[in-house]
Order: sequence, then structure tokens, then C-alpha cells
Amino acid sequence: MRSWHLSLALFWIAACWIGTSIFLLPTIAGKEVRGQSRLINLLFVTILVLVVGTVLGTWAGPMGLMGRSWSLFGHQGLGIRGIRPHVQGLLLAVLVLWAVIMYRGCRPAFRRKPGLCPIGSFTQSCVTLLLLSGFVAGPRTNFVIADFWRWAVIHMWVEAFFEVFTTIVVGYLLVRMGLVGQRAAVRVVYLAALLFLGSGLLGISHNFYWNAKPVATMALGSVFSTLQVVPLVLLTLEAWRFSRMSRIGSARHRSNGGNALAFAHAEVFLFLIAVNFGISWGRRLRPDDRSAHRELL
Repeated sequence: MRSWHLSLALFWIAACWIGTSIFLLPTIAGKEVRGQSRLINLLFVTILVLVVGTVLGTWAGPMGLMGRSWSLFGHQGLGIRGIRPHVQGLLLAVLVLWAVIMYRGCRPAFRRKPGLCPIGSFTQSCVTLLLLSGFVAGPRTNFVIADFWRWAVIHMWVEAFFEVFTTIVVGYLLVRMGLVGQRAAVRVVYLAALLFLGSGLLGISHNFYWNAKPVATMALGSVFSTLQVVPLVLLTLEAWRFSRMSRIGSARHRSNGGNALAFAHAEVFLFLIAVNFGISWGRRLRPDDRSAHRELL
């Protein structure tokens, strides 16, 4: 049951990211790319087969219903991403197909000035490439080595690449709403990439208590982990400054005898602030190894 819950939660979150990126692609390119719908339908079917196969394999493997083929289609007993190589291959196919859809949708934007779309496509490609390290471990691999690679993939996804992806999506929405300038959003995304991707394993070393790393290493990792909320804070402050300018203009308009000008995107803006607030408060409340997974959800 625990493996089901963890795997399905991971697939659900990944499906949300995939759906968000596909939803934004037409607005980025300015049009729907021809033939994109077929790839999207194929991606949906592949994800469906992946989820059903994972649920059945996780149950049938430990029950002894798969014979010797349990090592190919069953369960590895590693919790998150504990699926076997053949099912992992299907997950890799999902990510590759997602990368193709992202590239096709972002390709018209590559000819313009540097923006958020190329960075988003690069980040998604890194998510796909990182999964390849999950194929290092086999049935006879030492448990410590196998569990390290499983752990590294999940945490680099949660605390590195998907955090950059979050900043890109929030920044793009703020740009489309007119709350933040394109250059400001790109600078913040570059800062996020520097903090998340530049720090590498050091950025997630605050979790290294389980493999007996020195306290100094965990302390340094905690510094990088705390700095990870800075890009979203900067985006929020920039957008908040814009909204205050709108309110100041409305107050001046009322003082001159005119009608008040309402901030058109107030509710959406509050939800975007809540994204940053949830991440910042989650780290302050419980700065443990579970905080990153809670933030991603």
C-alpha cells in the first residue's frame, strides 16, 4: 500500500506538470503546432499504461504471481521509483515523448530573443536525462548503491529541476498577466538555475544525515536549501510592487473625483503568492527530508 501511495502520488504530480506545460505551449508559440494533438494523445495513453502496469506489478511481484519475471516487471522494494527496469523504460518513454512535445511547441519561440521557453525545454530535458541514472542498479546491486541512486534521482527532481520548472511557469504566468517584465522574469529564472542546478548534490546535502555525512556538509546544504526560495520571493515582490502601483493609481483617481480602478487579476495574483508562501513556510515549519516532497505536491 505504501508503494502504491508513493508511486501514484509521483505520477499524479508529474502528470500535473506535463499538463501545465502542454496547456501553456500554444500561448508561447502563438499557435497550435500541427500534429501536436496526436503526440499528446499518445502521451496520455502511455501514461495510462504506465500507471496501470505499476499498480499491477507492485502487487503481483511480492505476491509471487510473476515467477522469475518479477525482476523485470515487479517491484524493487525501494519505495519511491521502486518499479522494475521494463516499467522504468516506459517511464523514460513518457519523459522522452514529453520532451519532444515541449521542443515542438517551443521551437517557434527559439527564433525570438532569449526568453523562458528555451530554459523550460532545457530543464525538462534534464529531468529526462536524470532518470537514466536509475538504471544503474540491478537485482544484484548492493542495497546502499541502489538506494543512493533512487534517492538522488527523486531529490534532484524535487529540489532542483522541478523547482526551476516551477519558477519558469510562475514567471511566465506573471509576464502574461503584465505583472512582471520579460527581462526581470528571465533574470530570476537564471538565478534559480544557478541556485538549484549549480549547487548540484551540495544543494540537497541537508538530507545527508542518513549516510553519516559530516555536520558541516549538512549545514552548507541547508544554506543552499534555504536560498532556493529567493527566486520566487523576487518574483512575488516584483508583482506585488506592480499591484501596489495599480492601487495607488486607483486612489489618486478617486481623489480626483473619478471611479476606482479595480485590480483585474487580484484572485489569480493571490494564488501565485500562495505558491511561494507554501514553499517558504514549509521550509520554516519542518526543514526535514519530507519538506521538499510536500512543497512539490
